[in-house]
Amino acid sequence: MRLESAPFLALALACSGVASAQNFNYPDFSSTAGLTLNGNAAPSGSALRVSSAVISDKGSAFQTLPVSVAGGFDTTIEFLITGQVSGGADGLAFVIHNDPRGPTALGDHAAVMGYGVFMGGAAGIAIANSLVVELDTYFGGMWGDFNDNHISIHTLGTAENSASENFSIGWVVPAINMSDSQVHKLRVRYVPGTLEVYLDDVVNPAISTPYDFSTGGNYVGGGSVGGLNLNAGTSAYVGFTAAAGGVWENHDVLSWDWTSGAACPPAATYCTTLISSSGCVPSIGSTGSASLANPAAFVVSGSNLEDNKNGLVFFGTTGQNNAPFFGGTLCVLAPLYRLPVQNSQGAGSCTGTISNSLVDFLNHPSGGSAVVAGATVQSQVWYRDPQAALTVGLSNGLEFTICP
Repeated sequence: MRLESAPFLALALACSGVASAQNFNYPDFSSTAGLTLNGNAAPSGSALRVSSAVISDKGSAFQTLPVSVAGGFDTTIEFLITGQVSGGADGLAFVIHNDPRGPTALGDHAAVMGYGVFMGGAAGIAIANSLVVELDTYFGGMWGDFNDNHISIHTLGTAENSASENFSIGWVVPAINMSDSQVHKLRVRYVPGTLEVYLDDVVNPAISTPYDFSTGGNYVGGGSVGGLNLNAGTSAYVGFTAAAGGVWENHDVLSWDWTSGAACPPAATYCTTLISSSGCVPSIGSTGSASLANPAAFVVSGSNLEDNKNGLVFFGTTGQNNAPFFGGTLCVLAPLYRLPVQNSQGAGSCTGTISNSLVDFLNHPSGGSAVVAGATVQSQVWYRDPQAALTVGLSNGLEFTICP
């Protein structure tokens, strides 16, 4: 076990070692400051290799100090699974816990992915008092797995967690092969009362399930489960586990961004989109939290646009609008501020996208001065649609509040 101090946090920790809100960002893992690495977890180049393509390997990596989860959080992780032997196994897990072992927690290897315990194993091995998002790449029949490529959210409340699908509160078999040696993106978002999991598409959740850290949720197969016993009632250790058994693969985390805190409410869509000449339904969404502490982590994106057309995001700070505009609806009240023109790129109808981070809003020469803590911002996407009657496309609107 290796312990590294000096947590990589953007906000100062309270004297107790527990904070009400934190933001941290690892664009890569050339430094693992702020993480406790356990088992065989270790840096591998600029990546964090949680477990390696070695028989019966396992590892875990957690933030050394707990971070706030109860008030809401939004986290995005880039991961890469490579080096499969005999199909590869067993998977990577994102773990939130308040196990007695704190940041040194580590479970068994093989199909329990570094957080659970084999059947008949000793008490105290599995990570207790936890919520786990499995990226499961092995078909473990004894655990009730759906196949060798699924995402599942597991909890046993304050008891030791289990890889059995009897204890799943939400699952999906994605169309994407998570162990195809390609970089994939996992987003996990919690708004008190709802837990969402996204894979690659960070606008539309693959799983959205009712859950609350205080009251718990319901198992997919029936029955309820309680919540967690959090540190100071608000916080938990967050990080990753991974493992292999008789077949194996590398489980790498390439980047990790985290934003938590109740002061930053989730963005919300409103207004009506304009269907394009090809039948595309443009939509605007966001990832991350609109915090001035880490503005690069909040990204506003337009998707389902006509491909290879110029477009832009525009915004205002005076309120929502609902006025006729170029055959669609103008969702933003004047004055309007335009961000730089972009090409939507894409490869086929409705595959175009454009995006801007909060940094771009803050740097706008006229509107940036209004993007301050406490301000509410309305935004919308405009793009060229030459085949449309008025040659213009419009998305719906997105409203978000700036937090410190």
